[in-house]
Amino acid sequence: MTQRTAAREDTAPEVTTAQGNTAGAARRRLLRAGTIAVALIAALLDWVICTKIIGLTLMVDQGFGPTEVMPLLVAAAPILSGLAAWALLAILERLTPARATTIWRIVALVILALSLYSPITAAISISTATALVSMHLVVGAILIIGLRRR
Repeated sequence: MTQRTAAREDTAPEVTTAQGNTAGAARRRLLRAGTIAVALIAALLDWVICTKIIGLTLMVDQGFGPTEVMPLLVAAAPILSGLAAWALLAILERLTPARATTIWRIVALVILALSLYSPITAAISISTATALVSMHLVVGAILIIGLRRR
């Protein structure tokens, strides 16, 4: 076998079976679901640290009077935002497979930056704003890093 033949064999595209694609897709779905679960746990842990350990009362006013930020709301945010992010990434992977991750990361970073407006403007105190911004950043970082194409 010549070097030229060996080089062609080394660079030949890999052939995957339908079963291999299914296994890869299942693994990717499992990792992405796990990422959302990690984001959920991190948000709740952040809430516990802020409220139970530090002793903050997280109060916001979104036009309906002061409301306390409760664990259910903290839990809903990473689940809903994670599922929305996952859906957008899945759509982009089908429409623009070569650039899906890049486009998705740009959109995700812009949405994360825009999401910081609400805790900054609705928080009753600076300490509440800081705690809520930390939750947004922790969840955003986990989702952006964890949901990327694998």
